[in-house]
Amino acid sequence: MTSSPPEIRLRPAEAGDVDLLLGWANDPVARAVSFTTAPIPRADHVAWFERALANPDRHLLIAMVEGVPVATLRLDAGEGPGEAVISVNVGPESRGRGIGRGALEAATGEAARLGFARIVAWIRPENAASLRAFEAAGYSKVSEGVLQGQLALRYERAVVGS
Repeated sequence: MTSSPPEIRLRPAEAGDVDLLLGWANDPVARAVSFTTAPIPRADHVAWFERALANPDRHLLIAMVEGVPVATLRLDAGEGPGEAVISVNVGPESRGRGIGRGALEAATGEAARLGFARIVAWIRPENAASLRAFEAAGYSKVSEGVLQGQLALRYERAVVGS
């Protein structure tokens, strides 16, 4: 029997989160399963982060457990109507606790609140932890494709209540 993930609360990312997210993004495990594996220079990350916060089609969120940041999620307006593309990165110190699944479930509620009808994720096949988390959170593999020159699995989930 699978235990329930910890209770996750989401909050919008804010300017003070820039270095926390850079640290998580440059964690070796995160880089190894990302579509771009090279470390991210701080200047590039800061510029990306500022653009992300200013972009109305991008929703950058921080997942919290008992007031402590544990993961980041991004919901971007997708190509199709009502479609959001999701990305998640669990902080290294929070891995192995069901945080990914819980954060994805919380993001589904946020996607419904934002008016999305479907969430899409692109995952590298070797990213076993993400595959498990997405499947546990109700996502289904629908196709394969190439993203940034690499094989990617497309997972989707309908947003209930949208």
